[in-house]
Amino acid sequence: MRKSALAGIVIGLLLFSVACQKMERTPSDKDGAQVWRNLNKLEGPDIAELVAFNKVNGSRGEILGVDSYTLYYQAQIRYTRPALGRAAGSLDTWKGEYTFRKTENGWLGPDNQVY
Repeated sequence: MRKSALAGIVIGLLLFSVACQKMERTPSDKDGAQVWRNLNKLEGPDIAELVAFNKVNGSRGEILGVDSYTLYYQAQIRYTRPALGRAAGSLDTWKGEYTFRKTENGWLGPDNQVY
């Protein structure tokens, strides 16, 4: 009985130490929404505003030897003026992806900001 109790304590401590290790953060919904806003500003005068942004998936990999993370998203936007055949105030849903590159300071987004 003592051996099983000791084994349980050891296993519990190992699991606890693994759980407490710093988990590396990957780009989030919030990061993706900020990328969308930053890139939208670069497109010129605000044509649309972001109503909702949801990360629907993510994939980590390597591109030309650089650690990367692709964030797949669905965004709901509202046109603030007539554009792209849409009336001002109309809603639209966009699906897309943003690829981030790992740097020593964090994840570099397609807007050249680190997250």
